[in-house]
Amino acid sequence: MGRGLEEALDEVEKQVEAGEERGVGEYRLPEDLSDEERLGRAIGEALESLDEAERDHLHPTDPEARMMVCDGKKAFAFNAQAVVDAASGLIVAERVVNDEEDSRCLTPMIAEVEEVMGQAAEQTVADGGRQT
Repeated sequence: MGRGLEEALDEVEKQVEAGEERGVGEYRLPEDLSDEERLGRAIGEALESLDEAERDHLHPTDPEARMMVCDGKKAFAFNAQAVVDAASGLIVAERVVNDEEDSRCLTPMIAEVEEVMGQAAEQTVADGGRQT
């Protein structure tokens, strides 16, 4: 196990112990990760996966999910888009993507409306595409 990984594990252990002393709660790693050597291997494998994916975050069971701001907090998620016909109230186009930025979704959505409806809308309303 590398020196940096050992230091990180020691720091996590200190934080857990400090939390327990303050009565913040009881923290335990899953049994299969309670052994320091196994935990180090698991962390090393996870870091390799990050490197291979060329990402700084990766959900362990859903690698297509991306870290996004949801309700003011960062969480793994997908970005859903919908276009509604104002006259009928019907959804005429939709898509779910893992792109964190809404602004890159507008042009493909307009193209999808043209394909479905035979023409683009006379008027399009969209938000600024910023996450808060």
